[in-house]
Amino acid sequence: MEYVSKIKQDLAVYIDREKAEFFPRFFNAYPGGYGEGDQFLGIKVPDQRKVAKKYYRNISLEGVQILLRSPIHEYRLTANIAEILLNHEHDLIHKAVGWMLREVGKKDFETEFEFLKMHYKQMPRTMLRYAIEKFEPELRQQFLKGLV
Repeated sequence: MEYVSKIKQDLAVYIDREKAEFFPRFFNAYPGGYGEGDQFLGIKVPDQRKVAKKYYRNISLEGVQILLRSPIHEYRLTANIAEILLNHEHDLIHKAVGWMLREVGKKDFETEFEFLKMHYKQMPRTMLRYAIEKFEPELRQQFLKGLV
């Protein structure tokens, strides 16, 4: 888990002992509290974002899961940030593919329609929404409800 180690090393640069003492009180990390059992390094969120942005494309799902299971709050949050960044990047791709399908439909509606009938139930929702954006409202609703 090379990237897990790199993330931990990069985060270590931002450790703030004063914040590490404050965060358990802030997050109610006492028995019965909201953050019971959490451990803190005292790293601010903007610094966690910097590290997540550096590694989110390279860390494996297994690596993210290791960080998410950590008792250290900042490791879990950095993994969450990395996951959000990756999903956001995929969302941009989904929009682009949906847009291209819509453009195909402008030239040849039947081709787009037949393709969507075969694949729309497996398509990411964002991709489908972009692809059917110009459809008649009733047909658009049938696709969104899975009734085509």
